[in-house]
Amino acid sequence: MLSFHSHLVAISFLLFNVYWVTESLAQRTGLNGNTLSFALFHIPPGYVVTITPDGNFTFSGSYAMEMNWLAKRLNFTKQTNKSFVCFFQKIILCFYGNRPSYRLLNHTISAKYGNPTNHAFHLIENNEVDGFAVVFIATPERKKKMDFTSFFGWSESYTMVVPRPEEESRLFAFIWPFQPSVWLLIGITVVVMVVVMSLFSGSYVWLFVNDFRNPVAQNTREERMAVFWQWPSIYSVYIINIMTNQGGNIAVSRFSFQILVGTWLLVAMVLVNSYSGTVVSYLTVPKMKPSIHTFEDLAANPDVGIILKVDTDIGQKILEAESGALKILGDQARSEPDRLFTDPVKINARLVTGLYAYPYLQIFAKFFVSDQFKKDGKCRFQMSKPLSLTGFWSMAFQKGSKLTSIFNDVLIEVWETGLPSRWTNEVIPQAPQCFAKEKPRANLTGQNPIRLTDLMGAFLILAVGETDFSVMWSRLFILLITWNSYFRVAESKRNAELNGAHLTFAVYHNPPYDVLTLKPDGNYSHKGSGPTWQNWLAKKLNFTFSYRYVILNQTTIEKYGASAIEFGLRLTADKEVDAFVNGLTSTPERKTKVDFSYFIWTEPYAMVVPRPGEEPRLFAFVRPFQPLLIKFVVFFDFPKVWLLILITMLAVVCFMSFFSKFSLKMDVAEHRQESGQTQTRTLSQYASSYFVYVLNIITNQGGNVNGIRLSFRILVGVWLLIATVLVNSYSGTIVSYLTVPKIKPSINTFEDLALSKDVELIIKKDVVIGQQILSAKSGTFKILGDRTRNNPERLLTDQTEIDNLLAKGGHAFPWIVSFCKFFIAGQLKKDGTCRFEMTDPVPFQTAFFSIVLQKNSKFTRAFNDAYVLMLMWESGQITFWVTNDIPRAPKCFAKINPRTTLTRQVPIQLKDLMSAFFIFAIGQGLAILAFVVENMIHFRRGHTVVIR
Repeated sequence: MLSFHSHLVAISFLLFNVYWVTESLAQRTGLNGNTLSFALFHIPPGYVVTITPDGNFTFSGSYAMEMNWLAKRLNFTKQTNKSFVCFFQKIILCFYGNRPSYRLLNHTISAKYGNPTNHAFHLIENNEVDGFAVVFIATPERKKKMDFTSFFGWSESYTMVVPRPEEESRLFAFIWPFQPSVWLLIGITVVVMVVVMSLFSGSYVWLFVNDFRNPVAQNTREERMAVFWQWPSIYSVYIINIMTNQGGNIAVSRFSFQILVGTWLLVAMVLVNSYSGTVVSYLTVPKMKPSIHTFEDLAANPDVGIILKVDTDIGQKILEAESGALKILGDQARSEPDRLFTDPVKINARLVTGLYAYPYLQIFAKFFVSDQFKKDGKCRFQMSKPLSLTGFWSMAFQKGSKLTSIFNDVLIEVWETGLPSRWTNEVIPQAPQCFAKEKPRANLTGQNPIRLTDLMGAFLILAVGETDFSVMWSRLFILLITWNSYFRVAESKRNAELNGAHLTFAVYHNPPYDVLTLKPDGNYSHKGSGPTWQNWLAKKLNFTFSYRYVILNQTTIEKYGASAIEFGLRLTADKEVDAFVNGLTSTPERKTKVDFSYFIWTEPYAMVVPRPGEEPRLFAFVRPFQPLLIKFVVFFDFPKVWLLILITMLAVVCFMSFFSKFSLKMDVAEHRQESGQTQTRTLSQYASSYFVYVLNIITNQGGNVNGIRLSFRILVGVWLLIATVLVNSYSGTIVSYLTVPKIKPSINTFEDLALSKDVELIIKKDVVIGQQILSAKSGTFKILGDRTRNNPERLLTDQTEIDNLLAKGGHAFPWIVSFCKFFIAGQLKKDGTCRFEMTDPVPFQTAFFSIVLQKNSKFTRAFNDAYVLMLMWESGQITFWVTNDIPRAPKCFAKINPRTTLTRQVPIQLKDLMSAFFIFAIGQGLAILAFVVENMIHFRRGHTVVIR
């Protein structure tokens, strides 16, 4: 019986409310039977105005649907023979197009008002129309002349219509793997090699081939010069053959020349493999022109310009901008006045050329892109990502019109139903392929359809909920009435305790919440989210307040210590201030001296750490093989794989030299008898010749060697097999090691910080997380605490000193996330680069910060019982205030998309190949040194060689 009565009371109350709201709204409107006139103009997809064959105009679109709905919704008369008809007797079709049928405004009106918007506003000011059927942004200037509904009729972010990027020409794609500076240095290197090799060969002929002590044996100057000028031609062909991976042979007898040629082979190996590893991708994978998604992208694009509608809010902001990308775009538009428009038809005509971008509403961008797809059959345009600007558009009425409040109530209703979005989607043509995002890869394991038995539990819960719904609803209704009565009593009690009270708040410098700055007059300015929420709280609880800034000086340090937090706590405990409002975490020790309110802020801890830099790529060419090091000759480390390759090469040279020398000794007697001459080669000569051969093979340049005996052929064949594996293993990975930056290990946890040798921890010893690290008895915290205690200069309490030390780099600081973001963004603003980054939240208990009040203060209960602090947190207002005080630095917090990194092709830069040119420089130096030593030895011995 009780349940039946409660149901009856609830239903009766609900019917009474519906009747009261309906009747009151009908009484307030007073529109029954009225005829209203509205001004509108062509603004797709809101209003699409077309001319009919009989010379009249029709209009359609999402705004037209909404106005029809409003016309029906505002008819509250009960008489069946009357109905409210909202039709448009005075439609102002504002066109400046080229077609004569659109010229409904003559030149006098166009010259007088300038654009359709001003003309329509003029009609409202002169009471010629009741309102404007197109929603507009309410600006202070406009609000002086007409009324705007307080609730918006449409809201969304701005975006841009931009041309879809096309594929770049691949005519010169073969040069893309290297940057122009790399090609230039390669050309210089080739020229230097040809010149040096020619000089070396010419010097050998000049010094060793001619006998200076025998004039008869000397060649004439003309003969020597003719021979000298043959070298550049021969060596140019050899160098080109090596660079194009075709191989080649040249006579190499002197040790200095062997060093020079060997150095070039190593350099060429790195260059050729770097090029061949990427050229296929550049030739086969289309390279698209840069896409435009932001104003910065548009300002940097030389092929796409901007067009503006000067009578819109976003157009005026771009033209009035004084800095940044908006100013650049505004200057470009002003320099070409034919890109400043007021007529939508002309804007469309300019957009379809595919050379311009147009910033406006998302619904217009979708409509235009879809409409062009419908006309052209392909997606020529695309919509950029939403810009960092959001607009709120309201309806405009005559100044002081009663229609403003009437339409305001109904606009709330129509917006919350979601009908405007549905109407907009209905009028926009469908072109899903023009807005399709990249689809994730299908699950390889397959997806099974969800069966009914899988969801039986959900339907069981639904059945139980339906059975109990009416009882719960009635109880909730009674609870709301009870809570409302309780709140009124609590509010009266709160006002009795705080009404008219003046409180003194202690505050210290604690960015980004409370930023204290000393002004030239000796006073302090106080900014941040702290003053904002404290003013809000004062208005809500009806009290006034003043600040006592906690500033440390020598006197206060001697009395209270060097901690601003401890100073503030002492002031509160000694009742010199009413509250300490920076927000502190309550601990058992602190709660014995002061009271804590309900928390005002909570968030996890993170760390500010230096952004890891890139490791040098000077020796990146050795990374494809195992980087583990072993001690070599005690003095230095050497990579294992490279050491084994070197040992293998030396072993092959030694065996080949030994085999050849042994075979020669076996045949020497027979050779003497047949020829009568002795033709022997030393073991070092064999080793020199075979070393060049082995080096040619390992650098993939090819070569020939005479092998008569089977043992020698087996030895050479084994080496060729080994070299094939080594060369292909190296060439398959060298490109990635040269082009992909190797970043130093990033610090993301306390364990990473403990292992780092370059980054040290800063501890704020008067906060909970600092005290926990310093008091740790084991684990990572103890390691970090001991290291910090050994360096007292990193144990701080002054936030300014912490900021200064942290900004120098090489340090990490654990504190709450909002401070980390504030510091990183502030350093970006100062330095222009992201020098720091924020770690993931650390595994430490989440911080809860509360207001500190005097022990047993009468205000403690007033703050907590009033539920206002809970309301401030749960409504999200304080989060909004804190976020607004943190500068924007999205690029310092952007996550790298690994898929983008893998698929993108980046030209090989000069720094990527510094190792190859480093080898070349060393080889050149060694070759020149060997050449000088050879000459010194030759002249010391006084030997010459005469070649006829």
